[in-house]
Parts: sequence; structure tokens; C-alpha cells
Amino acid sequence: MRTVVGLNTFESVRQEMLQYTGFMVDVVHCCELELASAAVEAALKTVAHLTVSSKLQDALLMAGLICSCISKMSWTSGWTSPLPPQKLLLKLC
Repeated sequence: MRTVVGLNTFESVRQEMLQYTGFMVDVVHCCELELASAAVEAALKTVAHLTVSSKLQDALLMAGLICSCISKMSWTSGWTSPLPPQKLLLKLC
């Protein structure tokens, strides 16, 4: 993931990543790892670099990034919502 973070600084690489359908899903899954903090950090940096393009933003959304982030926020940082986390996730995901 750290290598991918470095590569994502180049526009041509970001455009190539759109060609690999499973790549965004893999990045989102890395964001969900709980025992590998370095992988999660690298995945979040990758997401930050990828969001400069609207097409890549759409790909990340389709890969489930919002659901991943909401579940991580609600259970690890004490984030609260008017809805219980399970109902919120069901409405969004």
C-alpha cells in the first residue's frame, strides 16, 4: 500500500487504476483492517490521493468506502448519530 501511495501522486497512474476494477475494492478492504495500522494508514493516504479525480471518487464510492468509514468511525471513535449504527448502515449501504 505504501508503494501505491507514492504512485498515486502521478495523474497517469491514477487514470490507469480506473482500468483495474478490483483495485478500489482492495483499497477499501485495507481501510477496514484493524490489526494492521500501517496498512490502514497507507490505504487512507491512497484514498486521499485518489479523491482528486471525480471518476476515482465515484469508483471509491461504488467500492463501499462510505460504509467502511462510517462503520469504523461509529465503533472506534465513539462517533454518534441520531440512528443506531446498524440502522444507519442499512440506510446508507
